[in-house]
Amino acid sequence: YELTQTLALIRPGPTESGMKEAFLRGREGRPLSRDGFLSRILPETGGLLLYEEQVMQIAERVAGMPPDEGDILRRALKARAVDVQLKGRFFKEAGERGYTPGEVKKLWKVMEEFSSYSFNKAHSASYASMAYQAVYLKAHHTVPYLTSVLNAGGGYYGLAEYIEEAKRRGIRVLGPDVNRSDYQFEVEGKNIRVGLTSIKGLALKTAEKVIEGRAEGEYLSVEDFLSRVPLTKAELLSFIKSGVFDSLEPRRTRQVLRYFRGLEDMEEVSDIDPKEKERMLIDSLGFDPAGDSLSLFEGKRPPLRIKDLTGCAGEEVELVVRVVDARQKAVRRGRRYFFLFEDETGLLEGMGETKCLTFGSPPACYLRGEIRRDGGGRPKVFNCSFLKPY
Repeated sequence: YELTQTLALIRPGPTESGMKEAFLRGREGRPLSRDGFLSRILPETGGLLLYEEQVMQIAERVAGMPPDEGDILRRALKARAVDVQLKGRFFKEAGERGYTPGEVKKLWKVMEEFSSYSFNKAHSASYASMAYQAVYLKAHHTVPYLTSVLNAGGGYYGLAEYIEEAKRRGIRVLGPDVNRSDYQFEVEGKNIRVGLTSIKGLALKTAEKVIEGRAEGEYLSVEDFLSRVPLTKAELLSFIKSGVFDSLEPRRTRQVLRYFRGLEDMEEVSDIDPKEKERMLIDSLGFDPAGDSLSLFEGKRPPLRIKDLTGCAGEEVELVVRVVDARQKAVRRGRRYFFLFEDETGLLEGMGETKCLTFGSPPACYLRGEIRRDGGGRPKVFNCSFLKPY
C-alpha cells in the first residue's frame, strides 16, 4: 500500500503540487495536509492528491459532476485545455455546496499542478508489485537476480553500475573465459561469469563457434583454440584485451607478441602492467569485472572524497569519481547535462554544460566543479568539467 503511494508520488504532477513534502510530513506523524477541507474531500489519502482518478472524485464530491463529466475535466486538466465554461461550472457548483472562493481556487490550482503528469492507482499498484518482487529477489536470490538484470541489458543505469553493485554485495564477477563462458552472463556457484557476447567487436557466430568447439574438449592452449576456432585479427585482439585467454596463458604480453609479431622465444618477456590490463578490460567490456576503475588513478588521485564535501559549500573542488549516470536536456542556449557520480564513500549529483568524457567507457574520471547545497543541505556539484581520465 505504502509502496503504491510512494511510486505515485515520484511523478512530475505530485512533485509540482507539493505532495512529496506533505507525504513526508505524514510519515513523521504530522498532518498530511495543512488544509482541513482537502482531508475531508480525500480521506483515503489524508487530503493528498496522489492518483489521477482522484480528480474525478473531487469533481463529484465538490461540484456534483457525474463520472463521465469528471473524466472530461480530468482529461482537459491533463492537456491544459480546460473549457472556460467547464471551469466556471466547477467554481459555481462548488460554491453552492458551501466551499469558499479561496478553497475552490486553491483546489483548482492543486488539480492543475497535479494533472500535468500523474499515475492512476492501478498503474502505480502494478509498478509497486513489480518493485516488491524485484526487491525480494535481490535480497534473497541476489546472484541469479543480478545475473538476469545484466542479461536484460541493465535497467535505469548501465551495465557497469550493476557490476559495481554485485561487487559491493561481495559477489565475485568473473571475467570472460574461453572454457567457462556461455553467450551471456551466467551464475557460476556463488559468482557471476561474464559471457562471450559482452566482448566488444565479437560476432555472435564467433561466440557460437567457441562454445560448439568445447564439445571436442576444453581448449588446452591458445594455439589449440586457434586451430579449432579461426578468428580475424580484430576479434583476436578483442579476445586478448578481454582476458578470455588468461586461464591458458596468464601473461598477456606473450599473447599479443605471439600473434601480432610472430615471435617464438618469449620466455623473458615481462607481462603488461596491471593498470594497463585494467584499461584493456574497460576498453573491451565497458567495465572491469574484478577491479575498481578508481584504482587507475592510484598515486595521482586528489585526497578529497564525496563524503568530505559537506563542508565545502562555495568551493571549487577536484576529485576522482565513477560516472553512474549521465543524461542531457535541451535548453535555450544548447544542452545541459545531469550526472550521478560515486566513489567508495557515497553518491553525488551534478550538473554542467560540458559533455562528460566518460559517456560509455571508461567509467571513471577527474571531476572539477563548484559545490553547493540543495534544499535538504546535501552537497551537489555544479559547472562540472572533466579532465582526461588517465
